[in-house]
Amino acid sequence: MGLDIQPFGIAMDANGFGQCAIIFILSYISCLCMSAIYNLYFHPLAKFPGPKIWAISRIPFITEMLGGNLPFRIKSLHDEYGTIVRVAADELSFIGSAAWKDIYLKKEFVRPKIWGSRPPGVEAHNVISAPVADHARFRKAFQSAFSEKATIQHEPTVQKYVDVLINRLKEATKKNGQSAGRIDLVQWINFTVFDVIGDLGWGASFDCLQDQTYHPWI
Repeated sequence: MGLDIQPFGIAMDANGFGQCAIIFILSYISCLCMSAIYNLYFHPLAKFPGPKIWAISRIPFITEMLGGNLPFRIKSLHDEYGTIVRVAADELSFIGSAAWKDIYLKKEFVRPKIWGSRPPGVEAHNVISAPVADHARFRKAFQSAFSEKATIQHEPTVQKYVDVLINRLKEATKKNGQSAGRIDLVQWINFTVFDVIGDLGWGASFDCLQDQTYHPWI
């Protein structure tokens, strides 16, 4: 005696599938419209000036960033709207001097949740991802190195490497009295940054500017 087993499945004709697709599309469009209305008129940042399309979605922000034009675009927005500009649904850009103390010197620990994440498999926190108690401990250890007094003391070191950079750029752009054409400015800036970091952090430069190449450790 054998068993007659019938496969189990859900049958849906073309009309049913089309109706489901239409319902899904209309629901998605409705969610987008509701989100846009909320961001424009009911969001806590709705009162701040800025282009409406930027307030609705982060797409314009990401587009400008990927195109390498974000700093210039935000500068033009500040020229148009003032010292405070809403550059995304949940983000403001400030250029007023008072904003520095209001944002970075507040005792309250305010940080978007996305900055608290860590790479897979990494258990130790860094100064960015650390919770409130650990962040305060890390910040206290670093605070003296980033004080106004310490920053002023670092200026001669930074200026020294900037001067070397300018001299190297002059040499690179003109050889034998003629223009050398294009140069990789990103590479030269990286040379400068790593030399400064090496000098300030480890007491010895990587000599990237001097050797005009990256150090093996970099």
